[in-house]
Amino acid sequence: MRRVAGVIVAAALFGLVTAWVKDPGGSGLGSAYELRSSLGNLSAPWVLLAFFAGARARRPVGGAVLGSAATAVALFAFYVFGAAAVDIGLARELAANRLYFEGGVLSGPLAGALGAWWARARSVRASLVAGILLAGEPFAAAAYGLLRDAVSRGVYGLELALGLAACGIPLIRRALTRTPG
Repeated sequence: MRRVAGVIVAAALFGLVTAWVKDPGGSGLGSAYELRSSLGNLSAPWVLLAFFAGARARRPVGGAVLGSAATAVALFAFYVFGAAAVDIGLARELAANRLYFEGGVLSGPLAGALGAWWARARSVRASLVAGILLAGEPFAAAAYGLLRDAVSRGVYGLELALGLAACGIPLIRRALTRTPG
């Protein structure tokens, strides 16, 4: 029970902090706003939230449940903050962003189940999957033409570098722990 409560509290804080970073009530002017908006729009942290929530489970089914719960709570907290910042009402904010909840119905359980598998296996293959979760979004953003300005290119470039590093760390660790033969 403590595990579930920890995931819920962490997810709520994640949603609130992400909404604050995005600055939904901001003026929309200047590079600082563009940077905050680009950071707030990244999908990979949301997927990783579900992934690490799922890693707290013993089995992939439990990971799927924790990943779903974390995603739903974080999204709700995000839009509560957003509704308060722009003063349009929570019901209207939730209805306008229904698509993200629908996406969370798919990504939350999948990433949570992967997280549980990763936590149990701790293999190079499982770590590569985690890295790909981070590294994949910049390619999707490029395909959709979202890399139009220097700020978004920098943010997605950083995300790609982190994903590649996450993929490389287990390979480096494995190479360092091998005994010379």
